[in-house]
Amino acid sequence: MDQREWMDDLMERAKANLCKDGELLPLLHVRGESEVLIGLGGLPGAAQGRGRLMETLGRKAAYLRPTLVIAVMDAYISESAGSPRSGSLADDPGAGECVIVASLDIDGHSSALVCPYVRRPSLDGLEIEFGAVQEWDDGARLFLLEAFFRGAATGDCGRRG
Repeated sequence: MDQREWMDDLMERAKANLCKDGELLPLLHVRGESEVLIGLGGLPGAAQGRGRLMETLGRKAAYLRPTLVIAVMDAYISESAGSPRSGSLADDPGAGECVIVASLDIDGHSSALVCPYVRRPSLDGLEIEFGAVQEWDDGARLFLLEAFFRGAATGDCGRRG
């Protein structure tokens, strides 16, 4: 399976989990000398706190010598800006929720799949209506994944975190 097929598969799994559970546990898949999957429960709300957390995770995962990191999480998207937001809906009343599957490799090549969605109450609980998956290739700024690689570059590769 190539990276795009893998990202498509992760997007479908994330959408299914969101429909099943009503929320999405953010995940980080790190590839290097071996692979690890990290659940990111309890992410800080502010972008700055998330960046610090990702740098710390990068330092702790430095022993893997990461070459690729893929994040699966929900975010906000603004139709007017056309990109994921780190702020809240209160910052942009036109913003909506989305699922994002984003990858960054050690050489700085990035790509992202973004799928907007709307939650609708129903008699059965909650229905989620997904929009079309959009693709952003090489050039998407992925600040959290960049922070992970900054941390990995400063981490101790000789010991496990």
